[in-house]
Amino acid sequence: MSILTISMQILNTILGVLGIYLLFIVLPAKIKKKSLQLDRIENILSKKK
Repeated sequence: MSILTISMQILNTILGVLGIYLLFIVLPAKIKKKSLQLDRIENILSKKK
């Protein structure tokens, strides 16, 4: 195994971990934030009625 292939594998592993991190932590947080904003908007609208 050359140093290049080893470094490529390490890079792929890091990218894979980052991808999983983004999928499971960042996306749910953004979705939660969006739904909270929607709830807030709905609350404001229902109070006006």
